[in-house]
Amino acid sequence: VADVPIVPATICPATVTVTSSQGFFIQDSEAGPGIFVVQEAPTVTPGDTVELEAAAVSETDDGRRFMQVDSHSAGSLVITEGELEGYAQDLSTAGIDFTQLSGGYSDYDEELVSVSGALVTAIEGGDATIVYGPEDSEITATLRAAEWAELCVGAIIDLSAVVTRDEDGQYRLETWWDFSWLDDSGCGAPSPRAWINEFHYDDETSNEQEGIEIAAVGLKSLAGWTVELINGKNGALYRAIGLGEEAVLGNFTGEVGFYHIDLSCTDDSCMYCKSSGCKHEIQNGHDALILVNDASEVVQMICYEGTVTVIDESSAANGLHCDDIGVAEKNGPTGVSLFLEGDGCDFEDFTWAGPQEPNRADPQESTFGAVNTGQTFSGC
Repeated sequence: VADVPIVPATICPATVTVTSSQGFFIQDSEAGPGIFVVQEAPTVTPGDTVELEAAAVSETDDGRRFMQVDSHSAGSLVITEGELEGYAQDLSTAGIDFTQLSGGYSDYDEELVSVSGALVTAIEGGDATIVYGPEDSEITATLRAAEWAELCVGAIIDLSAVVTRDEDGQYRLETWWDFSWLDDSGCGAPSPRAWINEFHYDDETSNEQEGIEIAAVGLKSLAGWTVELINGKNGALYRAIGLGEEAVLGNFTGEVGFYHIDLSCTDDSCMYCKSSGCKHEIQNGHDALILVNDASEVVQMICYEGTVTVIDESSAANGLHCDDIGVAEKNGPTGVSLFLEGDGCDFEDFTWAGPQEPNRADPQESTFGAVNTGQTFSGC
């Protein structure tokens, strides 16, 4: 099936393994190789055995072979009904990682495979990245889709594809036909992300109303996340604030929600308080805050009143360095904070501002748990 020396040619017998509105895929054995047959509105079904006359055998610019069938010629397609018995290898249960394939897997070249419940996580050019398989052993694969395929990030799909190998030796799953959409409700959903949006650590009295605000897009909860507090003088972790099921985002502005880590309670029963009376929870002076996600990955590191390098193996940010954000609280007014302002939908879109920023005549009051003064969200 893979090598057709003349045109027209008769191919027999071959098993139909996948059908679509554009045509169908045939192969002569379970392990392939196979070829896609272009035929508008085919009358075959998976499992049929066919004999066919090829009007043309073609190859695309990137080497993909397909066959054109003259569907108007009498006797061009002979169909014998049959059963499809495992011609498509199910990768969802096989646990084959096509990003790691080597010569030892050459038997899969041009083989038809199937994947169930794959999540589309990225699309770039003609390639899509999909993730499938059990949560404890998920597999990532590169999918090359036809131009007409309306893929979108967040979709969950069933698909049939052919295993191909590029010139650089990397394997891909290659499709020529329709996808089966299980769930496209995630299409267009923003990629999850979060950042420290506001914090207060020092004022002119006794460091009241200390706190940290986290803003997030595409998330409902921060359970399992951590905020690490770093001593800038020696790079050591002096406190880790772990967030649990209580850390539910609220006050949504479009896709953006907020969570306030309140360190200003007045009694010892407050959730995040460590000291008596819940004061001086965040050190004054030259320090850093680290935001760590539920996979123990550093999401953000911000430094104030100087640069900081983390030197502590117990910190998720050990060895990382950051520069001063450029604003600070040094015995400033009570009830204000350092906060992000500007327009956008991610940390990099905003600028730090604060009570002692030059040319700021009237310090803005803290807005913990809600959008900051001077901050708007667009493009989320």
